[in-house]
Amino acid sequence: MLSNSGYFAIGFSKDVYMGDDYVVMCFNQNIGPNNIQSFYNPENDYNSEILDSNDPNLGLSNIQIWQENGFLSCSFKRKTFIDFHNYFDLNEPFFLLMAKGEALYENSKFTPTQHNQNPLTSLEPINFTNIQSVTASSNPIKLVKAHGIIMTFGWMFLSTLGILLARYYKYLGKNKTLCGVQIWFAFHRPLMLTTSVLSLVGFLLILIRKDWKWTSSAIKINFAHSILGILTIGISFIQPISAIFRPDKDSANRPIFNLLHRVFGILAFILSYAAITLAIKFFLQKYLWLIMVGWLSWLILVVIVLEFIEYKIKKNVKIELVNNTQIIEKNDKNMFDSSFKTAILGLHFVISICFTLAIILLIWIKPTN
Repeated sequence: MLSNSGYFAIGFSKDVYMGDDYVVMCFNQNIGPNNIQSFYNPENDYNSEILDSNDPNLGLSNIQIWQENGFLSCSFKRKTFIDFHNYFDLNEPFFLLMAKGEALYENSKFTPTQHNQNPLTSLEPINFTNIQSVTASSNPIKLVKAHGIIMTFGWMFLSTLGILLARYYKYLGKNKTLCGVQIWFAFHRPLMLTTSVLSLVGFLLILIRKDWKWTSSAIKINFAHSILGILTIGISFIQPISAIFRPDKDSANRPIFNLLHRVFGILAFILSYAAITLAIKFFLQKYLWLIMVGWLSWLILVVIVLEFIEYKIKKNVKIELVNNTQIIEKNDKNMFDSSFKTAILGLHFVISICFTLAIILLIWIKPTN
């Protein structure tokens, strides 16, 4: 039901968000002449633009508008494709978005205002070359946000910290234990297990959002993200399960296990960031991409610095064998020692919290209308 100054809009979008969309708008006859016009929603701009000011009905024909009992009904035909900028080719699949709002009619021109309610969104990209029924809901956007927040926290903060502890910080509390294991392992294990559990929760949320259907291969970026994501989740669960069967320290197979565990852990980490990078474009656009670039730059820098410190520490230690006894000599003048590494860990903890919270906040406040 629309007010006397309302409009109804149908958007054709590459994702579930408004922005970079072709839109057909049906305007209420009480504010001007009956009309259905072609618009375009620019990316990151909520002011819809008429697609062609010289021909507002570009591509549209058989226009019919009627009102009954407060309801606005619209009917039209649209040409599948016209060689005109931002006129979307419906031979390709698109998400269908539907919204209503207020509009002005001045100087023989309709001006729609931003709608205040979340648009209805199709659960899947629609193939407009076939006749089919469409299911739409206003909940998918909320589930997409929840999925993004959970995955961001798990793989940006928890997994990164867990991997760094395992690679560079096994010396922490070397002569002490926590819950019967070394300090680094007492933190590494719950960090990585929590990441796996959160990944599963995030995966279930996005399946619910898609009505338990897999992402269509027609939307290439979304499909690539889904494949990278399921590979990441699969490996993240293989890791703790394989750890249950970890050989004893003195076993000849222990080095093989350690190597495979390390390789698969790094592989899952790389796949997760590839998936995040593909998905983050829905939430961080234009200059906000610099946040993700900054985080990836920090990760590369911290690994280079820690590898350099590892090299300097090993170079700083001289081991001699005297009377079948190892004699370890250490040059105390070297600033690159374990204390310096611990300081890097503390700095990383603070920086990772800042970047993770920044991206989570941007996902949370991402406009849905």
